[in-house]
Amino acid sequence: KYYVLSRGMNMLNKGVKATHIVLLIIAAVSLFLMSRTNYLLFHSTIEGVSILVAALIYVLAFKTYIYSKNDYFMFVGIAYLFIGIVDFFHLISYNGMGVFPGLDPDPPTQLWIIARFLEAISLVLAPVHLSRNLSYTATVLLYGLITSVGLISVLWLRVFPDCFIAGQGLTGFKVASEYIICALM
Repeated sequence: KYYVLSRGMNMLNKGVKATHIVLLIIAAVSLFLMSRTNYLLFHSTIEGVSILVAALIYVLAFKTYIYSKNDYFMFVGIAYLFIGIVDFFHLISYNGMGVFPGLDPDPPTQLWIIARFLEAISLVLAPVHLSRNLSYTATVLLYGLITSVGLISVLWLRVFPDCFIAGQGLTGFKVASEYIICALM
């Protein structure tokens, strides 16, 4: 009995794995073709999925905290909630979206850098909460303040360092920032 059941499950698992591989190939080819025909749609799709994943990390951390009491995971969840918010503003400020008329390509690039710095620094700081209690309210307020300052500095005050200059390309600040982000990751 066990052998037959085990053999049947192995065959089922192989079928599931093959189905997943086929679906991944179809998704990859579809995304590649989309990127070649309508880059704005491709960018919006990819960013939308990353924003959804960030929000779901927060939801999972928040909803399971009552059972897990895992301050590390809650910290990561809160961080990804605010990373997702900055990524959302990056998405809607992207050239061609029309949400913020008159913006050049620099603000979305600046917002992308802010989100990646927020992500990298959060992942570096997260292990602190393996042995230390997390204050949910203080953490949300701190991330809210940092996110607000970042958004205001890019979208309204325009004081964040340039990351992309039309006609010239990426700035030294953007390139250096990416190296720092990579080192932190």
